[in-house]
Amino acid sequence: MVFFSSRISPRTSTVIFLDRSPLATAVVTSQGRLIRIGVLEIPALPPSAHSPSLAGGAPIAEFVSLEPGETVVSLAAPDGSPGGLAVGTADGVVKRVAPDYPASATEFEVISLKEGDRVVGAVQLAGDDADLVFITSDAQLLRFQATAVRPQGRAAGGMAGIRLSAGAGFVTPLLGEMRTMPGLPSHPAGESIDIEAGGWIYRDENVPMQQQVYGLKTGIFGGSGNLVFNRFTGPGRVGIQSAYVHLPTEN
Repeated sequence: MVFFSSRISPRTSTVIFLDRSPLATAVVTSQGRLIRIGVLEIPALPPSAHSPSLAGGAPIAEFVSLEPGETVVSLAAPDGSPGGLAVGTADGVVKRVAPDYPASATEFEVISLKEGDRVVGAVQLAGDDADLVFITSDAQLLRFQATAVRPQGRAAGGMAGIRLSAGAGFVTPLLGEMRTMPGLPSHPAGESIDIEAGGWIYRDENVPMQQQVYGLKTGIFGGSGNLVFNRFTGPGRVGIQSAYVHLPTEN
């Protein structure tokens, strides 16, 4: 595993290497270059149960040659696997790089940049089911599935990802399962319903059910019992028993 930090400055970023498997890694630069690095050249740190110390790393300039003004923006897989690379530029361009990297080249371009543009971030994709989120300097957020961006060859220039306001630019791309808004649950509250254990008749097979137990904390029964509900999460159908009628009998 290789760690990259830019806390000092982009040109003196620290690379820390903890595990020599696999035997190579790569970095992506602001000029759209991918540079492969043999990890045997990077100093190893002893295993530790605590966070690694930056003091044990080495300046990135010892391992890659950067042009004036060029910076390292992220780490990447040297072969592009498994899902390729997603790149974002300051002008709002998004690109998903097809993993058809040349086998023998130590460095190559992964995006064709327009004059004045630069790569501000890149993330390695684990597969097609990931979400990509790009954040702009004026607090805009663009979220979409990786499958919405068609993979392009290394010479392609990407696609317009978001309409930027005057003077705004991309800050960073993120990868992973993103919620609609920070602090909200993964599923909207409107997709779930709590029903008493004897208050439902049927449910669709695709509707999961979880038992919810609430302790009685107030009232005459406070601290002496629990309320038990079944929580159903949609989409799907649940049949609710809304009333019960006991018809009179001869007995």
